[in-house]
Amino acid sequence: MRRLTTLFPSEFLEEHAEELGVVEREGKLQIPVLVWALVFGFAAGESRTLAG
Repeated sequence: MRRLTTLFPSEFLEEHAEELGVVEREGKLQIPVLVWALVFGFAAGESRTLAG
C-alpha cells in the first residue's frame, strides 16, 4: 500500500482525473479514495466485478 500511494500520490490522482474530465464539479466524491477502493477491492477477491 505504501508503495502504491508513493507511486500515485493523491495530488497526482486528483489532477489526472481533472485532466480526463472525470470530475465535472467539486463535491463529496474524493477521487483518491475512489481509486484506492477500486484497486484494493478488486485485489482482495477471486472474481470481483463492478456490478458485484
